Amino acid sequence: MTREQIDPAGEATVEWQADEQYVLAAISKDEATEAFDQLWEQAVRDGMTLDERVDETEQSASDSGDAIAELGDLVAEQQSAIEDQEAALAELGDLVATIKGGE
Repeated sequence: MTREQIDPAGEATVEWQADEQYVLAAISKDEATEAFDQLWEQAVRDGMTLDERVDETEQSASDSGDAIAELGDLVAEQQSAIEDQEAALAELGDLVATIKGGE
């Protein structure tokens, strides 16, 4: 909801603007309050044209692909860090074995 100050013909008035969605469902007030976000999203989708829905779906698929690629990069970084730690532990083991062998 937005509040806009308008001044037609020198009179100070306030105009309120809000997004409106209408949902017809046989649910209680408490159920509507609990499910508000889902009801709102469904009402918005119901008001979209087919082209808008296709655009939204394509954008969502693109965003998901980007997120999956980013997760893949993070997994690769973690795997590299694990390999580095394993190599360091192996080197430490070799040093301990060398020290014990020299006693």
